[in-house]
Formats: sequence, C-alpha cells, structure tokens
Amino acid sequence: MKKITLAKALKEKNKLVKKILGSQHLLNETNSVIKGNNRDFQPAALLNNLKSDTDKLVRLKSAINKANLPINQLIIRTAENKSIIAFLKKLDTKAGKSAERYSREMPIEYDAAITGRMVLEEIAKLEAEIERNQEEIDAFNHATEVEVALD
Repeated sequence: MKKITLAKALKEKNKLVKKILGSQHLLNETNSVIKGNNRDFQPAALLNNLKSDTDKLVRLKSAINKANLPINQLIIRTAENKSIIAFLKKLDTKAGKSAERYSREMPIEYDAAITGRMVLEEIAKLEAEIERNQEEIDAFNHATEVEVALD
C-alpha cells in the first residue's frame, strides 16, 4: 500500500480506465480471426489482464470514494449543475411569430416563459458555481492523501 494525494489517485484511475478500454479494444479485435491467421495478441491473456485491471480499478475507485466523503455533496452538486446546463442548452426558447416551413397558413406565434436571455443568465450562474466548487474540490484533492495499492 502506498499513500498518494487524491489528485494523483484520480490521475491513476484515469490511466487505468484508458488501459482497460485499450485492452477491451484489443480483445475485441483479436478474439475472432479467420482460421489459420496469426493473432498479434493472445485473447486469453488480454482477458486476464482486463479482469486484473478491473479489480485494481474497483479498489482504486473505492479508496477515492471513501476519501471523497467530506466533499461528496460538492461533487454531486457540480455534476447535477452540469446536467442542468446540458438541459438548458437544449431548452426551446422560441418566441415571437414564426412562419412554419411546411405550413401555408398564418405564422404561428410562440411564447417562451423562460427566454433565451434567461437561459444564458442561468447557465452563467451555474457555471460560476461549478467553478467555485471545482476550486474547492481541487484544493481538497491536492491536500488529501489516500492509501492505494497501485500494483
């Protein structure tokens, strides 16, 4: 077991996720080949590595989750604010008269209760909160140590 900062543990987690995705890709590409063709990699070994790396990832994520308990609400709030922003960016704020493309009738008048301007203002507020939260999360991640087994 080794003590590292939470920031380092998160970097290690991302590297491990990337390695697992690479193993999955290689396994998918080399598992089934035309009979008689050579394989560059051994699927059974790739599968064993994939399972081993997944076990490491589970342990690492568990340690990260445990260490994040004091700031868990900030992390969740940040994620939920990002979800709200994604929704608001898709919100229909059409207002005023509009001639429908396929209609020969009179223009239709739309009324948006939440205007485009209101959406942009709300997004700006949420992004400011996300930035404040992220600064606090980053400070916590650099100051907090977590015990992990990286081998």
